[in-house]
Amino acid sequence: EEDRGIRLYDKDMNFIREIKLENGTMPSLGMNEDYFFYMKRLEETDEVQIWAIDLHRLDDPDLKGEPFFVSEE
Repeated sequence: EEDRGIRLYDKDMNFIREIKLENGTMPSLGMNEDYFFYMKRLEETDEVQIWAIDLHRLDDPDLKGEPFFVSEE
């Protein structure tokens, strides 16, 4: 599977950075001024979760997506 990423640009279309989503097949859901949202399937359980990237932390070199909404059974 391909490790998809997103490329972020400023309002003048200058490249800011690329962030790998550690996710080959699940789609993006959208974004607002705070987060970029996407779906991620966990390999261990085959569960689908909603993950997000905090856009206020773009300067963090270790920035990765984190679980944003996890359903409970």
